[in-house]
Amino acid sequence: MQMKKNKMGFSLIELVIAMAVIAIGLAITIPAMQGFNDSNRRTTYINSLAGDIGLAKSESIKRGVNVTISQLTGTAGDWHNGWEITVGATTLKSSPAFDVSNITLIEFFGASSIVFKPNGRITGSDLSFNLCDSTNTEPENKRLDIKPSGRISSSQITITCP
Repeated sequence: MQMKKNKMGFSLIELVIAMAVIAIGLAITIPAMQGFNDSNRRTTYINSLAGDIGLAKSESIKRGVNVTISQLTGTAGDWHNGWEITVGATTLKSSPAFDVSNITLIEFFGASSIVFKPNGRITGSDLSFNLCDSTNTEPENKRLDIKPSGRISSSQITITCP
């Protein structure tokens, strides 16, 4: 009388095939996740600026005085080194530079500050901020527009990074 042996576990060939399938899946998904993370990082940076601009606008209305948001350092219009919100000599909030060297945030018309009047409007004309990631293989970057009325809008744009 012969006894049947129950085989338990995987053979070496089955294990190698499973590992190959996993490796192929990772090779496909990792680059896609990198692009997803880069897009989220660009969105986070532009939303940070939009939030601080909204804060400056609301503080100007609430306090009934001019509130200024201005770049910290660099040439006029170069905002990726950070910005601060001030009322007179008092700093309400300071945002540090971006922690990634390949990100640039440029105000298209070269403005180094934005002044919100007590009615929530800005002094001057339209402003446009372009956030550009030089490592982005597809030229889809972010834009933030501010109208003289103080209205803020963001969009995705196709530009080539400098």
